[in-house]
Amino acid sequence: MSESLYGGMDLSGIAEAQKQESEPAQAADYTVHLTAATLQSVMQQSLTVPVIVLFTMDGLPGSTGQKLEAETKKRGGRFQIAVANAQTETELMAAFQVSGAPSGYALIGGRSIVPLFQGEPNDEQLTAVIDQVLELARQAGIGGRISGDSQQTGETAGELEEHYLAGAAALQSGDLTTAEAEFRESLNVMPDNEAAKIGLAQVDLVQRTAGVNREEVLAQADEKGAADPEIQLQAADIETASGRPDLAFDRLIATIAETSGDEREKLRKRLLELFEVVGADQPIVAEARKKLARALF
Repeated sequence: MSESLYGGMDLSGIAEAQKQESEPAQAADYTVHLTAATLQSVMQQSLTVPVIVLFTMDGLPGSTGQKLEAETKKRGGRFQIAVANAQTETELMAAFQVSGAPSGYALIGGRSIVPLFQGEPNDEQLTAVIDQVLELARQAGIGGRISGDSQQTGETAGELEEHYLAGAAALQSGDLTTAEAEFRESLNVMPDNEAAKIGLAQVDLVQRTAGVNREEVLAQADEKGAADPEIQLQAADIETASGRPDLAFDRLIATIAETSGDEREKLRKRLLELFEVVGADQPIVAEARKKLARALF
């Protein structure tokens, strides 16, 4: 793996984890209707993004479909939802071996069908299901994105890619002003562009860690603990920039558990910013969110 350093900080781990997100989003709707006639096109779509197939009694997305669409939008179009009518699509019911509705299945790589749930999953269960699907897709080498708009033009996609790639190149070379400007232009083209959001978060991180003495800050943070929230913030930034966001997340969550008021809120906000650096759809972020919830409540 090639090494990329800026200000003494190793960003190669983060860059490697986000490599698949550099491609422009494919023009496609977040939710589509699945029938026997459209199965082939949905299977083709699953070669680039995983598809969560939702069988319902009336062929409408319902509350589960709405939650799924909100999640894929939040995660930058990392998966598509295909809704099928369990009463009329008997061939599909047989193909997916559906025993009841509502029920959900993942279609990955054009052939793999993974049972996900039967009945209405709660929010926590649905989040776990989505994390599982994205991890399976990642293992299969599938990491594309969809735009949520099947009418998006090739010109828009090209402009989006141009600004994002320019921003990524500027970030790697240490030109933070240009990087920030290009990532913001990418967001102007597509406000839900997760890759550009991550790029901006990385720019902020590099700015905060520039010129910081890593060893000194980490030593002070370990010595002072939650008694000094500010040094914990600096240490978490350093750990994230060094490719160990897991350590940063645990550090901030532990400090959050021992603080209150404005200090706790500042720590919480920084943790959410570091989630953006890593990427909202990463399993490590999903796990950290659970730990954060336990620390807060």
